[in-house]
Amino acid sequence: MRPKWRLYRLAWVYSPPMDPNACPRCGRWLSADRTCRCGCPEAKARTPRIRVSTLRPRASKICDALDCRSPADAGKLCWRHYRQLRKQVPADLRKGLGCYRGMPRKLIREIASIKRARIYGTKERMFRARILIFDTAGGHIMNLRRQQRLFVNQVSHESYERYLVRCWERNTVPLSFRAFRRRWYGAQKTNWRRFDVPRQMQVRIAEK
Repeated sequence: MRPKWRLYRLAWVYSPPMDPNACPRCGRWLSADRTCRCGCPEAKARTPRIRVSTLRPRASKICDALDCRSPADAGKLCWRHYRQLRKQVPADLRKGLGCYRGMPRKLIREIASIKRARIYGTKERMFRARILIFDTAGGHIMNLRRQQRLFVNQVSHESYERYLVRCWERNTVPLSFRAFRRRWYGAQKTNWRRFDVPRQMQVRIAEK
């Protein structure tokens, strides 16, 4: 019977020679001056960079909604409750979507389409007034015909009425009609030069 010490003999394992360009301590590649970041050799070693994580664990930030244990990814709420908060209609009937509070979606779409058409019609009337003032009359309203002057005056009075409503909602003191008319004329002149003239030039170039 063989002795037991022979069963625990150490077997000789072949190990390839170590790369001369690798660090003998950690095995990384050496730099040009034959130094390594781990500190080998000790005389030319560089201080290793230590990264400290400052992120909070996800478990420490929980949604503030009642009976919700989801992580708070959007401020103090989770994404589900954050989307619900954004979809809420404000209680004030004069702010944002508050004017549609308690209405069905079909009625909201109809009211929004009517409002959009009214805004588009107002913009078209303002554009026609600018054409009459700065294109037909050359900047002088008295050069227009009587019906054209009445149309321009009507558009300016409509703008003044909207301005009065806005001042009433904001609780501010409105300007007189003369002061508003001067500002209105300057604003229309700026819009004519900045937007309408380039738009008309693009249309003429496209037609050619």
